[in-house]
Amino acid sequence: MDAPRPPTSASPPTPPPVLDIRVRWRAGQVALALAGLLTLVALLRPLTPSSPDWLKAATALLIGLGVTASALLASLRGRRRPESLALYGFLVLAVDALGQVLGPMRVPAWPLMALLVGAPDPHTGLRPWTSTRVRIEAA
Repeated sequence: MDAPRPPTSASPPTPPPVLDIRVRWRAGQVALALAGLLTLVALLRPLTPSSPDWLKAATALLIGLGVTASALLASLRGRRRPESLALYGFLVLAVDALGQVLGPMRVPAWPLMALLVGAPDPHTGLRPWTSTRVRIEAA
């Protein structure tokens, strides 16, 4: 019987993962800070009909990229609270932006916001604001 031979060439070391935990932690914090910054920008109502087109496009692009990036970060295993908070922050900003665009047409955005606030993802560990337990006693 032949003895097993050692490998002829040493295998190259495996590269570190693209989204290492330290990088993801920092990216989650950056996404949360960007959501906070865009919240302050949203107070100026940049998507109203009187706003310049470049401001509307930049705001829509930043919100879209923020939702996409924070959804990617929140979907990875080992996520932490900043990633989930950033995702919810960007979703709230997206619903608010939709409300700013549809506001002049007299279409309310509060039903979408109520759905967003009332039904968070159970996997994120964040409790909905409406889930406070209230016991109704029978008289």
